[in-house]
Amino acid sequence: MIDHPHPGLAEVRGLVEQIARGLLALHRKEMLHQDLRPENLLIDRHGTVVLIDLASAHVAGLSEGLGDARALELAGTLQYTAPEYFTGRGGTPLAELFSLAVLAYQMLAGALPYGLDVPRVRSERDLHKLHYVPLRTRRPDLPEWLDRVLRKALHAQPARRQQALSEFIHDLYAPGLEFTRHDRLPLQQRHPLLFWQGLTLLFALATLVLLALRVHGR
Repeated sequence: MIDHPHPGLAEVRGLVEQIARGLLALHRKEMLHQDLRPENLLIDRHGTVVLIDLASAHVAGLSEGLGDARALELAGTLQYTAPEYFTGRGGTPLAELFSLAVLAYQMLAGALPYGLDVPRVRSERDLHKLHYVPLRTRRPDLPEWLDRVLRKALHAQPARRQQALSEFIHDLYAPGLEFTRHDRLPLQQRHPLLFWQGLTLLFALATLVLLALRVHGR
């Protein structure tokens, strides 16, 4: 991210797919990595990604409360941690999907999708205060469907995300109608700055019209 601040989609997609394979290998052994972040990813000279540091890993059945596959304890780096950890619901493979999507977004945009707001979540009500920053406000050269795929993977509610890492990777390579349909997102979500600038201009014009009518009325 330091050496290549504006990578192409193909490059990032390839890295994300490799990371997902590493996570899937852990999930098949009923393990959660729980600390997915740039510092825990090594890339060799051939472009192969190695997932390191299992110090925070959760192994189902080895923690208190046998039989509960969720990881209830906050263990990872906060800005990459899924919001369900902060509300006390704990983590599942869908929490790792969220963390992977944060990494994908950051590699493409050079910023976090929710800024530093996710670690401030303390209740279910706080989830509604999270505002996703559209990827295209930072990388307008990237396709709209990609923004939709990432927005879904980064949803505050796990049930609203893709339901498997493999589904997320598939969407990155072959987005379906859910992401490519022509009924575009509202302007406020696609280009919030443009939306508010337009709204301000509209109010200014309306004010001028009212003032003109008032002057002529006299």
